[in-house]
Amino acid sequence: MRFARNLLIFAIWPVLILFARQAEWSLTPILPSLCALSLVFVFRSALLGLTGGALAGALLLAPVAWTAPLFLINDLLLPALQSRWNLCVLMFTLIMGGFVGLLNGGGGISSLVHRLSAGAKYGSRRMEWITYGLGFGCFFDGLANSMLVGSTMRPVYDRTSSSRNRLAYIVDSTSSPIACVALLSTWIAYQLSMIKEGLSAANMDVNPYAMFLAALPGNYYCWFTLVLVAIVIHRRWNLASKVASTAAKHCPPTDEPTDKPTSSSEQSKPSHGDTHTAGLHTVWIPLLFLIVMLPASLWWSGSRALEEKIGQIDARWVDTFAAADTALMLVVVGLSTCLVASLVYPRNAPLPYGKAFLGGMERMLAPTLILIAAWALSGSLKQLDAGVWIGHLLSGAVPAWFLPALVFLAGASISFLTGTSWGTMGIVVPLVIPLAASMGHSVGGSEMTAYDLSISVLAAAFSGAVFGDHCSPISDTTIVSSLASGVEPFEHVRTQMPYALIAAGLALFPGFVLAGWTGQLWPGLLAGLVALLAIWKLLGRNCSGEHPQ
Repeated sequence: MRFARNLLIFAIWPVLILFARQAEWSLTPILPSLCALSLVFVFRSALLGLTGGALAGALLLAPVAWTAPLFLINDLLLPALQSRWNLCVLMFTLIMGGFVGLLNGGGGISSLVHRLSAGAKYGSRRMEWITYGLGFGCFFDGLANSMLVGSTMRPVYDRTSSSRNRLAYIVDSTSSPIACVALLSTWIAYQLSMIKEGLSAANMDVNPYAMFLAALPGNYYCWFTLVLVAIVIHRRWNLASKVASTAAKHCPPTDEPTDKPTSSSEQSKPSHGDTHTAGLHTVWIPLLFLIVMLPASLWWSGSRALEEKIGQIDARWVDTFAAADTALMLVVVGLSTCLVASLVYPRNAPLPYGKAFLGGMERMLAPTLILIAAWALSGSLKQLDAGVWIGHLLSGAVPAWFLPALVFLAGASISFLTGTSWGTMGIVVPLVIPLAASMGHSVGGSEMTAYDLSISVLAAAFSGAVFGDHCSPISDTTIVSSLASGVEPFEHVRTQMPYALIAAGLALFPGFVLAGWTGQLWPGLLAGLVALLAIWKLLGRNCSGEHPQ
């Protein structure tokens, strides 16, 4: 029965796509996303779902239906692989896999596990707090954050019998949310450029960076997510567990994992006898080098670019990072970090450093294939103007006080269906700032300025983009976070969704509803934090049986 159902779902999409080519449905631009999402949820395979969605897009875009496979390769896959940014991301992904292979093969991870877990009665929560701290430490880039923290901490979690699902949740929730609100990251240059486009379309003479800072308190989803992760760690919540509804009667053991390590991960771990073959310097020296050199290299690259273009040396740090060649610096720093790791690689390690590096890269081949399929799907959605189609839903007449909430919902929908927060920002932000600038409403007897409303919708656009990307199974950060943590993407989305919905619900109300009604961002932020505090106190009973540490 299940096989017949799956076969029916797999076969019905080509029929729908071919019919849509003739009927020109209004939903046609988002059919590839719907196809990808359905295949991912039914077959629980990100690669199958993304490839099916990309093929559906090719069927819609190809001049003749039977040439869809050729269109997929020539017009979707090859342009994605010819992109300099995409190639650098693929190289960085493989390099980081090799880097983790060096840390594992030399026994450094085993030594780190032994040191972190020595004398710790409740190891799992301690590991989660360390992961949370590492997420904040790698604030400079969301993708690098996911890959570095997930890949580094996965062996630690396996050795301490901690849950990989919780690792993936913490990693994903401290990557994009932190990068989106960080004052120094690879995101801010893109965010400022989108703000500038929106201000230009609205004919507003405002400093984009000043507007970014003004909107920062209203990025409710990111702030609430970061706070919620700390609550989940402290209270040992497991909302995705099947026993969550009966948690009051059957509390899970403190360190009992919700998932088992795969055989490949077990094989990658050094044997018990090699636990102390390496000193901790084989881990912390390369990690410290990576964390320090990546932002430093971005600063150097941006400074050099500004000096060559406009002869400006003492520029603002925002402009400096905006001019940096981020893609190239990721690859250069990644290779340099692997070189440092090889220099401190122990000579008596059971596995030669060359084999350890290549073995780590080999384990990252599956994630790279998934990323390539995701880019092919994104290419089809771009050609179909899927994001623009959804964005046009905002063009109707809506009450001004409800506009921030509506922008949040629209941004979340676009990001979830397309799997890209940056693409969503590029579509929504230039659209909603002019829309907000043309509106105004009374707040407590006074008129809300167009600038105030523009700040609120800007914050809503950023929050919606991160929320949709956070929950989408076709998002690159979701995929990298899950696979770097050793969890299937579908399983990661399923276990992360309850927490994400709590943060999103509070961002919507009281967050953006209150922001639109009062004309200020701080009331929504304070109300949401108070609500989280109430949830912590009223519903946050410690079910793990742990004693406070």
